[in-house]
Amino acid sequence: MVDSDWWVGVALPPLLEVLGWLGLELLFPESGGSPTAFDFVPAVFVLVSMLLLPVFAASLFFDARAVARSAESWSPNYRLWGAVGVVVPIAELALVDSPLLLLVGSAYLLRRWRSTDTSGDVASDVYDGDGWYDTDGEDTSREADATHETGSRRPGRVSRWYYGVALTIAAYAVVLVSAPIVGASIGVQENAAFLYETVPALAALLPFALVLALVLGVLLIPVFSLSLYLDARAVDESDVDWHPDRRVWTAVAVVHVLNVLLPLLWLVSVPAGGYYLWQRHHRVGRP
Repeated sequence: MVDSDWWVGVALPPLLEVLGWLGLELLFPESGGSPTAFDFVPAVFVLVSMLLLPVFAASLFFDARAVARSAESWSPNYRLWGAVGVVVPIAELALVDSPLLLLVGSAYLLRRWRSTDTSGDVASDVYDGDGWYDTDGEDTSREADATHETGSRRPGRVSRWYYGVALTIAAYAVVLVSAPIVGASIGVQENAAFLYETVPALAALLPFALVLALVLGVLLIPVFSLSLYLDARAVDESDVDWHPDRRVWTAVAVVHVLNVLLPLLWLVSVPAGGYYLWQRHHRVGRP
C-alpha cells in the first residue's frame, strides 16, 4: 500500500469543479428570476477549485513520487507527472471551462488505483514503456507482486482527519444555536432596538457569527466528506479494536457532498458525522 494521501489534492480540485459547474447548470435561476443564497454555492465551488490549482500541481508531483518509491507494481515517472501538474493549471486558467483538469486528474487516479489493485501487474504490462512509468532497476515481476501482496500488513495508524468532521459539525452547531437567537433578538424590531441600545457589540456579533458559520458550513462540505472517508479508512486499517464499515461512512460522505445540489441533506449527514465521532471516542479514545 502506498503511504501517501497526496492523491486527495489531486482529486479535490476536479471534484469541486465538476460539482460547481453541475450545480450552476441545475440551480442557476432562469432569466428574470431572483437568485437566492443557494444559487451562489456552486460558484463558490468553482472558485475554490481554481484557488486549489497550485495544490493540484504539488499533490500530483508528490503523490507520483510516493508511488514510484513504494513497492507497487508500477512506478510513475514523477518528474513527467510533475511537469504535467504545472502545465495543466496554466491551461485551466486560460481555458476556464476546459475539462483538462478533470481528464488529467482522472487518468492519474485511475492508473494509481489500478496499481494498488490485485490486477496491478496487468496495468504495468499495459502501460510500461509509454514514457509515463519509470521501472528501471525495479523488479516488476508477478513473483515480486505476490511477495508484496502476501507480506505482512502495514501497521495501521490512527489519523487526525476527524478534525475536518468535528470542525464542520461545530459550524452547523453554531448555526443551529445562533439562528433562533438572531431571529428572536434581531428579527423583532422592538427587541433589535433594545439590543442595539443596551449591548451594541452583541447585536453586531450575533448576525456576524451566524453568517460566518453559514459560509463555513458551505466551504467545509468537501472537507467533511473527505475527512470522514479518510478517517474511517485510517481507523479501519489501524490496530485499534474498531473497524468502521467503510461502505456506510463513504455513503454518508457522498450524501454530504450532495448538499451542493440539495442543501437540506446536511440534516442527515451532519448528525451521522456526530455519531461517528461519538463511536470513535468510545472505541478509539479520541476525540
